[in-house]
Amino acid sequence: PTIFQYVDIVIPIHPLDIIPSNQSQFTTRSVYNMVSPFNYSLIMDSHVIACNASDIEEVFRLFRESNVDIAYTTRELNRWIMSGFAVLIHNTDRTFRLWRLINDFHMKIDYHTDDQYGIHYMTRTLVESGLLSFRWLSNNWFFASHGVDKDGVFGGTAKSYRSSVLINGRVRFIHTKDSRKCDYVNG
Repeated sequence: PTIFQYVDIVIPIHPLDIIPSNQSQFTTRSVYNMVSPFNYSLIMDSHVIACNASDIEEVFRLFRESNVDIAYTTRELNRWIMSGFAVLIHNTDRTFRLWRLINDFHMKIDYHTDDQYGIHYMTRTLVESGLLSFRWLSNNWFFASHGVDKDGVFGGTAKSYRSSVLINGRVRFIHTKDSRKCDYVNG
């Protein structure tokens, strides 16, 4: 099922919030994340699918019970390498500050093409300072294949049946437009 079947509210970007730039508008997304109308949010790319409708409720229930401010997956174990197509966030004063810092960071360096670097950098800074609580998510929750080309080189656009991202159980959400990947990955 596509995620839009389960979305309650879609907030279009207001024209005045668009940054005058030839780059994508990922910095604008941090502004909207800052003022989410929900206590808990799952922020993700539009081409993410849920493998099962019950996974959406389960991920929110488990995240609420975790008592952390923010959670996302990594593409490399034991390293601060963010896979930012899906971020769970508890909307508090701490996470409002996080999004404000992310926005300010991207505006300062005039980089709007990708928000993962700013999210990763500011999350890590606040976590290491004890100002934000964080938990890594298993790639079984949010899976994004990291392609390997025929020469074994990793790259986001490589076409391959292999993956460098390890999973050890049922995958709940996949970064793809192809709903067949749930069946392929989950067997």
